[in-house]
Amino acid sequence: MLAQVAVLAWMPTYLRQVHAFGVVGAGLSTGIVVTGLMLFSPVFGILSDRLTARRPVMLVGCLLALAGFVILLVTSHPWVAVAAALLVSASMAATIPMQVVFASERFRAVGSGTAIGLVNTGGQIAASLGGPLYGALLDRGLGFGAVWGFATGLSALRILAVLGIREPAHTDRRAPP
Repeated sequence: MLAQVAVLAWMPTYLRQVHAFGVVGAGLSTGIVVTGLMLFSPVFGILSDRLTARRPVMLVGCLLALAGFVILLVTSHPWVAVAAALLVSASMAATIPMQVVFASERFRAVGSGTAIGLVNTGGQIAASLGGPLYGALLDRGLGFGAVWGFATGLSALRILAVLGIREPAHTDRRAPP
C-alpha cells in the first residue's frame, strides 16, 4: 500500500506541476484512477474465486503495480501517466481485497478477525506514512522520478513477499449448491 499511495495521494500534484494540468483536469484524472479500483475489484474477486486461489491474483496485482510505476518513471506524456496510474489502481484491486480474504481463510480457526484487523492496520499505516515520505522526497528537490522510483522498488519487494506466501492446497471455496 505504501507504493500505491504515491499514485493516490500525489498524482494530482504531479499532473499539475509536471504537466501543467488545471485543478479540474488533475481531479478528473485522479477520479479515473479511483474508478479503476472500483471497476477492477469485482473482476479480480471473480477470478480468484474461479481459481480458488488468492496468491496468483495477488501476484498479478503486484506485477501490474510494477508495470505502472516503471511506466511512470519513463513516460513524458500525461495521459500515458494516467493510464499507468490506472494500472496501479488495478493492482490495488487485485491485492488489497485478496489480502483480506487470504487472511480470513488462512487464520479462520484461530483468529481471522485479528488477522484481518492487522492487514487493515498495515494498510492504514502505509497510507499515513506515504504522504510525509513522498513529500520529503519532493521537498528535497528529488522530483517525481524519485517518488516513482521508490514506489517501483517497493513494488518489486512486494512481488518477493507474495512469492513467499504459502497458500493451502486449492480446494473449492464456493458454498455447496
